[in-house]
Amino acid sequence: MSIAIIAVGSELLLGQIANTNGQFLSKVFNEIGQNVLEHKVIGDNKKRLESSVRHALEKYDTVILTGGLGPTKDDLTKHTVAQIVGKDLVIDEPSLNILKAILRNKDKK
Repeated sequence: MSIAIIAVGSELLLGQIANTNGQFLSKVFNEIGQNVLEHKVIGDNKKRLESSVRHALEKYDTVILTGGLGPTKDDLTKHTVAQIVGKDLVIDEPSLNILKAILRNKDKK
């Protein structure tokens, strides 16, 4: 299986934080005998993100995106991927309920 990892976030390009997600994922995939063939870092730019994802989808068996998933306007990953695959974003209620329960339990500690 060929794998590309795309890390999203201008803070990565500016050197404000390290791409530890990419490093961790590469290590894990290597340990299970899978080949990460490309790492890419994209800033918070919709056109460049869309172009990079489309290119990776054509070239690799698996494309993993990390970052760009927060609540701010510059977090474009989920909306861009939804547009590329022609799907609407939806909230999965069972998953949301699990997360709420985890957070409630965490607040009690």
